[in-house]
Amino acid sequence: MAFDALDLQYRALLDVVLDGPMLARWIVDEDGARTIVDDGLVERLAHTIHSYISIEGDSIDRGFRRPSTVLYPMEAIREIILNALAHRDWSRSNDIELRIFSNRLEIISPGGLPGSMTIEKMKAGQRYARNALIMEVLREYNYVEERGMGIRTKVIPQVKAITGKEPVFTADEDALMITMYRDETTIETINETINETINETIKLTDIQLQIIELIRENKNITYQEFVLQTGKSRPTIGRNIKELSDSGVITRIGSRKSGYWQINEELKK
Repeated sequence: MAFDALDLQYRALLDVVLDGPMLARWIVDEDGARTIVDDGLVERLAHTIHSYISIEGDSIDRGFRRPSTVLYPMEAIREIILNALAHRDWSRSNDIELRIFSNRLEIISPGGLPGSMTIEKMKAGQRYARNALIMEVLREYNYVEERGMGIRTKVIPQVKAITGKEPVFTADEDALMITMYRDETTIETINETINETINETIKLTDIQLQIIELIRENKNITYQEFVLQTGKSRPTIGRNIKELSDSGVITRIGSRKSGYWQINEELKK
């Protein structure tokens, strides 16, 4: 759900229930590359909420695109949703909820923390597996890693980098809720500073600009296709993709084999 308000309202900007297979379905080509043909829940969620967690500027750049800024990191949202699918209390009939308000985003996972798990232990990276079979399947399909460090190494740093604040964790016997509070200065400054900020903080090379354009044309592009279309070696492609990812320009949604690329900032050419 999404609301243009600080709390729940009768009229919502978005109010949908996503139901279906947890995992995406893909086909494998001759080179072993995977292409998604049917999205799973996480992919459908990313498509559904994208326009509600970003703001477009009023101006149009020389590439005839509207500069936009991300309010909340999609990779962190993905990690929290995967944790909810893997560790929620499935004996309860409640849905996992994602609520977007004018000042925050909330994700609610049904059921209290299992066993002796606490918020402090979870933030420190301690693992727990309430639903071991689901966790095993998600790991087998490269949706999650086995280390259990997603909250500590992905969610908290990424949320703080985008919003300037760490996410807030609250738990009781009924649910675990993670809240991200947006950066309130975003709306005031987006149209004035987004292009300048991009150009000052991110110095893109010709190959990086080429990679971005290829992603715009095909979000499911594979490493092999990058190599063929740029004429660069795979290590060179890998190094530049890592630099683009580390600087927040692009994000990989899903696993390396079955996911897709997302451009987080519309850059000027």
